[in-house]
Amino acid sequence: ELKAYWAFAHFWDILFGDIDAALRLNSTIFSDSAGVGLPAQVARVVLDAGWTGRFREGYSLQARAFPGLYSDFREFGNEALYVPVSLAVVKAFDSKRSGIVGAEVRPGFEHQLVPLIGVAWMINDRTRLDARWPESRFVYYLGRGWSTHAGFSWQNMSYGMHDKDPGLNQITIEDFRMFWGTTFRLSDNLRFSGEIGRAVDRNIEYSNTATGSDLEIDVEDVTYVRLTLGGPF
Repeated sequence: ELKAYWAFAHFWDILFGDIDAALRLNSTIFSDSAGVGLPAQVARVVLDAGWTGRFREGYSLQARAFPGLYSDFREFGNEALYVPVSLAVVKAFDSKRSGIVGAEVRPGFEHQLVPLIGVAWMINDRTRLDARWPESRFVYYLGRGWSTHAGFSWQNMSYGMHDKDPGLNQITIEDFRMFWGTTFRLSDNLRFSGEIGRAVDRNIEYSNTATGSDLEIDVEDVTYVRLTLGGPF
């Protein structure tokens, strides 16, 4: 798996709020077809754009859209284009606690509605808890540029497919992940993270979106390692 994220724009005081935009690349590469005709890879290249309006009594409204290509990238057609959108209300209870409730709507996906719900709590100067769905994270700042974190995430993503069999025109990959890691801030502008985790309840689903028929394949649990380099560039 390869992932990249570039936040390239932020505009203040637009339509009574702020607008931000980023590019996201996520690619899953398969080592072989596994006997079920898996493509060489699936990937998404999307624009992540949103508007955040802030109102009285600590309330904010967040609207986001994720238009882009979600595909096996063998050929391109209408089945590769998707536009998930989300809308959420955020309430800041005080300077250290806030909550969020909303939903992401993903037309054309196998799983078309994802709830966005949770709380963020800066427990003290060293400890932060983001208890949310679909991803939660607990962070403890050790000092001298070091921090450690643990978390849980649910991942479900659909991609348009081109196949010799016209009945298979979409693939969905799903799993649940538990992870622990450490981050070191190399400088004010650069940080490096290492993580070890476990992906469970994994499955791959082929879908015929015209007939509504599905073929689900269970995949065994696996331990994984993730390395991340990040910072403002």
